[in-house]
Amino acid sequence: MGIVKRGWFVLGFSIAASVAACDDGAGTGGGGAASTSTASNGSSASSTASSASSGSTSSASTSSSTTSSSSTGSGAAVAECVTAADCKTIGNCCTCQSIPTGDMVATCNDTGCALDKCMDGGLMSPGACVVGRCNAGFDCDSSHVACLTPTPQCPPGEVPSVKGACWGTCVSAAECAYVDACAACGPSQACVHYGGGVMKTYCVEIAPECGGKASCACMGQSLCNTVPCGEQNGELTCQAP
Repeated sequence: MGIVKRGWFVLGFSIAASVAACDDGAGTGGGGAASTSTASNGSSASSTASSASSGSTSSASTSSSTTSSSSTGSGAAVAECVTAADCKTIGNCCTCQSIPTGDMVATCNDTGCALDKCMDGGLMSPGACVVGRCNAGFDCDSSHVACLTPTPQCPPGEVPSVKGACWGTCVSAAECAYVDACAACGPSQACVHYGGGVMKTYCVEIAPECGGKASCACMGQSLCNTVPCGEQNGELTCQAP
């Protein structure tokens, strides 16, 4: 009988020890689970930080790329002049052009011509400020020609000037008081129509700020001042009243 009781005592003690061990395991497991959760959160935070860092790097890279691309050909062009007093006309054996008063003309090493390019082209105008650009004011209106001399063939961006009632020499279309049509303008020039009831057409050198592309966004204000600018088929129109 004493042996039975002792057996029951040992059995009870073993069961109690097993239960205690299970409780301890559950507690440790809970602690382990909490630790894993913390590690998981830490990993998640690290991943988030990494993503944020990557996003920041990507954003910075994009910003840098945007800045780089916008540095070539962006921003509004500035008008060269407001009145003719802001311009001066330079004539020598190499060129005839109107430029802002503060600008310098390139040196011409040719001094053997009988007439400078302004006189040779029949320039009668003292120059003007046209659509925000200095303009020598050559007569390039073919309807003013009354002679039977064949029309001179000029390179792109140049047109024959009119001298008296006949043809003069080839001059830059950008130095004409106006041109007959947009076909007179060269690849580096923008065709600009200006006026209300009577439109006149001009060839204007595309501003360096515009990256070789004429647009109202880049050149509109410098050409049209306060009147609206419109675009159609690559041509610009200052819609004056």
